[in-house]
Amino acid sequence: MAVLTEKASIGDAVKWEANPNYSRSNVTIAYQGSVKRLEVVGQITATGKYRPLDPAGSTGIEVAKGISLMDVDASGGDQVGLILNGDSLVEMDALVWPEGITSGAKEAVIAELAEVNIKAVGSTA
Repeated sequence: MAVLTEKASIGDAVKWEANPNYSRSNVTIAYQGSVKRLEVVGQITATGKYRPLDPAGSTGIEVAKGISLMDVDASGGDQVGLILNGDSLVEMDALVWPEGITSGAKEAVIAELAEVNIKAVGSTA
């Protein structure tokens, strides 16, 4: 018998948030910047569009600005996405992090998220 695995839900990571009309925003996910649900995202400075966080980037996406609340495939062009970018408590272990991110880099990301009032709960190991 096949084993089914349920995808992570928003409730796995978001433990509390202010009114969703305040703590969430519709944003543009940049072309070729597909994101997964619960993935940390950065904002491209020149365009205001979002892509997955890249700590080694230099376009603005190296700074965490929110957390994607849905899967978005932008491989064919810009797409609308929904991110958490305001008053909330988030379980850090439930987030999708960039591959190979170090614990020190995670701590920096947690500080960046705190600047947009996303507070970390849980471990980051």
